[in-house]
Amino acid sequence: MAFGADRKRLLTGSEDRTARLWDAATGRPSGLLLEHASTVVDVAFSPDGRRMLTGNHDKTARFWDTSTGRPVGPPVRFGDTVAAAAFGPAGDRVLTGGYDESARLWELYPPLQDSPDRVVGRLAGLTGMELREDGVVHMLGALPWQVRRQQLAGR
Repeated sequence: MAFGADRKRLLTGSEDRTARLWDAATGRPSGLLLEHASTVVDVAFSPDGRRMLTGNHDKTARFWDTSTGRPVGPPVRFGDTVAAAAFGPAGDRVLTGGYDESARLWELYPPLQDSPDRVVGRLAGLTGMELREDGVVHMLGALPWQVRRQQLAGR
């Protein structure tokens, strides 16, 4: 169970494979059920209240948009149940802990607000990998990657 920063909303997880938002003042459900494949073990709000995070018995963590109740991106997969999930105080990091005896701290990046071609170019420059038109991801050679990184630095 987690309270939103405004203390007006409450988020719960359940064995019935759902997470749910509640109005803390009335105790009534608010918004859609957030459906999962298995028991929702832990829940968290981002500090700004715009995102929610669920840790699940199905070995995933999932982000949700608070205003729409829809998933944000695909689930993040782990080796075992995600038993703990929390946002950092600035909302730019997440800490998860699991039954696989792991704790993972990972950074969150804001969504890219740009054309698809520029997003693909940025990803290639950052990662050294490129998605070909046939849908196959391949590694860039050293020189093409260097060119992409220089193009990225120039933007």
